[in-house]
Amino acid sequence: MPSLLITTTALPNAVEEVSYAATVTASGGTSPYVWSVASGALPSGLSLSPAGVVSGTPTSAGAAAFTLEATDASTPTQTATAALSITVIAPASPPTPSDIASSNWSGYIGFGGPYTTVTGTFNVPNLYSAPVTEKTAEWVGIGGASESDPNLIQAGVAETLNPVTNQVDIHAWWEILPAPETRVFLPVRSGDSVTVTIAEASPGLWNISIVDNTTAGQFVISQAFNGLAQSVEWIVEAPTDLTSMATLTLGDYTPDVTFTSLRLTGTQVSVTRCTMIQNGAPVSTPSTLTSNGFTVAYGSVEPSAP
Repeated sequence: MPSLLITTTALPNAVEEVSYAATVTASGGTSPYVWSVASGALPSGLSLSPAGVVSGTPTSAGAAAFTLEATDASTPTQTATAALSITVIAPASPPTPSDIASSNWSGYIGFGGPYTTVTGTFNVPNLYSAPVTEKTAEWVGIGGASESDPNLIQAGVAETLNPVTNQVDIHAWWEILPAPETRVFLPVRSGDSVTVTIAEASPGLWNISIVDNTTAGQFVISQAFNGLAQSVEWIVEAPTDLTSMATLTLGDYTPDVTFTSLRLTGTQVSVTRCTMIQNGAPVSTPSTLTSNGFTVAYGSVEPSAP
């Protein structure tokens, strides 16, 4: 039997007050492996699960060194250790109520409500080739932008790159958190223009509409939703892996995604711009918001507004 060996040699940097997730791996021995911190300590706000997922929201900047231990399921058990570290980077400028950072959202969020309608139109991008599975999603939603209002109703389009075949799967979907997304039988392609509308039909019953303006294809469904509806969103997202609950690597999308025809019904008290940061660097950056909408670009360079 091959000896147990921890194969993770480094962990990505984290950003202060931005959610973080990374998985450590091992080989040899007999799986499954159980992970623990043998010495030292993770950065404040982060924890290690027995399955090997380091996650949480770091609360202070600085470097933390620690030793992780993996124990296999053989009899007798084998153990292996590895000395690792995580550096928590302070944001370049403190987030303000109108400009925040996120590990999985980029775009704009409106606060106030309650909202009964939100709509937006966006173009569907493609993804560049990459050595790992990457995923990007564009969506319009109501709710879910704060801990006091966690329920979210949303719909949009997702692109998933398969690094083996270099093919990109593109599909429409809708979702009501905390349930997983439901894939929609509505053919969509890179370059299509898509309009998503979410509207309350009657108390507790909502209509979800996805229209492909390029092909005239349309999907409509009514679903029960009882969230507080205190926010509206127009977002480019790095989705969550439902197995590990870790944020996936954002796909390198092209061209820029432009949201237009932004409409809502409800009182909008404030608007927040959200820049996505992964591994300590901006990876999806929105433009300023104008009456025409806004544009989101892959990387750290702010694009021009539409």
